[in-house]
Amino acid sequence: LALHRHDLGRTIVALKGGTLDIVDGNGKTIKQEKWESGKAYWLPADPPGTQHGDMNRGKEPMEVMVVQMKKN
Repeated sequence: LALHRHDLGRTIVALKGGTLDIVDGNGKTIKQEKWESGKAYWLPADPPGTQHGDMNRGKEPMEVMVVQMKKN
């Protein structure tokens, strides 16, 4: 995914798991997430002023459902 940010926390449900690299604007891996199929994961809001991209460097596609919280 292109550079973006999450101002609020979100839940990731791994429909088809794998390893996802979280990259900065230069494509450098800043974090790596390993998600197992059928499991859910909580990710907090991104730090202020930051953006990231998501990159699957594996050979198999990943499928996730993202449920992002919203403000009242």
